[in-house]
Amino acid sequence: MKRTKISEIFFDDSADKWYLAKVAFITIDEKTAVEKRSVTTMLVAANDFKGSLDRLNEGMKGTMADYEIVSIAETPIMDVYRANLGSSRSTEAPAE
Repeated sequence: MKRTKISEIFFDDSADKWYLAKVAFITIDEKTAVEKRSVTTMLVAANDFKGSLDRLNEGMKGTMADYEIVSIAETPIMDVYRANLGSSRSTEAPAE
């Protein structure tokens, strides 16, 4: 088991495989006109490679930044569970 920083997860309840996608966001420095790429890792649920590519492109439709898909690879991950990261303390008063 190793730790990986995942910036986005694209779920698909009908999919049975998970793919790790590396995506480079492209920005241009206005002063020097130099292109800068920052690579992020995303997890995509899909049934096959083409499905993962389609799902990734669909999930990225709303982004305003230019991006390039660097790589997509199938992972040995079997399942991913959604976590409730809200406060563990309840805001309700206890019942008497």
